[in-house]
Amino acid sequence: MATYSTAFFDLQDPDRVNTSRLAAANEASGDLEVATFQYPLSSGTEEVANDVIKLGIIPVGAIVVPALCTVYSADPGTTLTLDIGYEGNPDAYADGITLSSGGLINFTSGTAPSALDNEPLTAGTTYPDGTVIATVASASTLTDAVVLTFTIVYRRGKG
Repeated sequence: MATYSTAFFDLQDPDRVNTSRLAAANEASGDLEVATFQYPLSSGTEEVANDVIKLGIIPVGAIVVPALCTVYSADPGTTLTLDIGYEGNPDAYADGITLSSGGLINFTSGTAPSALDNEPLTAGTTYPDGTVIATVASASTLTDAVVLTFTIVYRRGKG
C-alpha cells in the first residue's frame, strides 16, 4: 500500500525537517477570503469579443479557488461567454463559461481552468496590482443594465 500527501499536508507535517517554522496560515490551512464584484452590462455600447472588464483587485500572490467561484445574473442576452483570470493568464480561473441563460454559473462550468493547480496571481505590466479581469469570448444581443455579480474565493499566497 502506498501513501500520498497533498502539498498542504507537506507544509503541516510534524515530521518535516523544520518543525519550528509553520507555513503561513492562509497558505497552509486554506483560510478563505471572498471578494464580490458587480458589473452592469453597458447601456448603449454593447460588449463584444475580446473586450476586457476589470473586475477588481485581490492581493498579488493570492490563490483563487475556481471551484468555489461563481457568476450570477439574470439572462444577459442571446450569447455571453467569458474567460476570467489576470493579465498573465486571462483564463486562469474560468475558461469559456457560458452565461447566456443567466442564473448561478460556476467558474469551472466551461473548460477546466489552469488555476486548479494552485496558481498564484502574478503582477502584470498593464495591471501590476492584482487586477482580476473578465475577457469577453463571445457576445451578441446583450441586455442593457443586467448586472453580473462575480464572487471570487481565494486564499492569500506568498505574494
